[in-house]
Amino acid sequence: MIQFIPNKNSIYYYFISDCNFELLNYDESKSNLQKALKIKKSNIDYNYIKGISYWLLGRIYSKANNKKKALSLFEKSATYIQESLLYSTIAFKQIQLKNYDKALESSNKAILTDNRNAYVSNNRALVCLKRK
Repeated sequence: MIQFIPNKNSIYYYFISDCNFELLNYDESKSNLQKALKIKKSNIDYNYIKGISYWLLGRIYSKANNKKKALSLFEKSATYIQESLLYSTIAFKQIQLKNYDKALESSNKAILTDNRNAYVSNNRALVCLKRK
């Protein structure tokens, strides 16, 4: 058992969470993510660990079909990390919730972050079709 030390173990708790996510042990994954999120601001990896932890929490809620909660966690993740795939995931959740204007904004951010991401272009095209 790892003794929890926020600045030392946060990334390990994230990795344990990710493994549990892949094994479909969502409750265990959430429990470990809560520990990872206790990282201290003084940690050099603070933004990265916060960002990926909220992203993974969003994926867990997405699997549970809780679109609104998943979206809010993805958006929280985006305050820590700015990744094309994350913005595209946010856009997709916004499409599912029929918030097409916001989805277009998120798709545009994703394209600005990485214009080679096919998933981004696909989501943006879907938004345009939905908006007519």
